Formats: sequence, structure tokens, C-alpha cells
Amino acid sequence: MPDIDHLRQLVAFADKGTLSGTARELHMSQPAVSRTMQRLETEFKVDLFDRSNNGIALNDNGHLAVTLARHVIEQYDSMLASVRQFDARH
Repeated sequence: MPDIDHLRQLVAFADKGTLSGTARELHMSQPAVSRTMQRLETEFKVDLFDRSNNGIALNDNGHLAVTLARHVIEQYDSMLASVRQFDARH
């Protein structure tokens, strides 16, 4: 299963459109973001990107993965907030 931070990087890539922009946004190196994108493709066992001399772009699989990743992240963040809120009351 993909790490939640990897899913966050995928969503950031979708929002920024470039590996370098994603890296700047997340305060990471571009090669680290690139490795994460490759790991996600390995974990999903499908291509998520179209590659060219100009970089990478999400393909249809990638767009679907981003849409679903946004939902997973939202649910994950909600779960953390709920547990922390519960703990604060007890």
C-alpha cells in the first residue's frame, strides 16, 4: 500500500505540474520526488505518467489515482483529527 506521504507528493505533482515545482513546494529534491513517482507506479503496477523529453505528465491512470488519493488523504487527515480530538477530551 502506498505511503500517505507518497500520495501527498502525487497530489502535489498534479497541482504543480512539474517535478521541480513539486520538489520546491514540498522542500524536497527533484530526484527524491521522481523516485517517489516511480515507486508509486511500481506499487500500483500501472503507468501513471506519460514521459517525454519535456518531463512527465499524468496519464488517465494518473488522473484517477490523484482523484482517489485526494479522498484517501482527506479521510486520513480526518481520522487523525478525530483521534486527537477524542484524546484531548479524555
